Amino acid sequence: MEPRSLIAGVAITVSAVLGVFAASRAVVTDDDLSSGQPPPAASAPAMSTPVGGTVAEPVATVEIDMSGSVFSQPDVTIAPGTEVIWTNLDSMRHSVTASDFSFDSGTMEEGDTFSFVFTTAGTFPYYCNFHPNMTATITVEG
Repeated sequence: MEPRSLIAGVAITVSAVLGVFAASRAVVTDDDLSSGQPPPAASAPAMSTPVGGTVAEPVATVEIDMSGSVFSQPDVTIAPGTEVIWTNLDSMRHSVTASDFSFDSGTMEEGDTFSFVFTTAGTFPYYCNFHPNMTATITVEG
């Protein structure tokens, strides 16, 4: 395999892992590689992936703290396009993990934040991976 093909293959694989592929993505062809020109740049993924839509400026923001091994607002109702920001105020690790795995903060240490923009109506129960009794629900109406 030629170095150029190998590099292009690695770039495409990395892009797939990062979730950069979208309907409007640029496709790199063999003609692009033989032209000597660099392939079109892909846009960077958003910090949080919205449920059911594209990333846009949030219409509102809701903040939820994790303290005392509970979510400060266990049941929140929001409009589509609202950004929810979770902050771990505990000295122990927590996570924000959707029951359907549509979003996941990963491990959050004390002081860490995680944000997510909800763009479609629905009910989104979530929990902490480290504390299974630590549960809450986001309801998106609209």
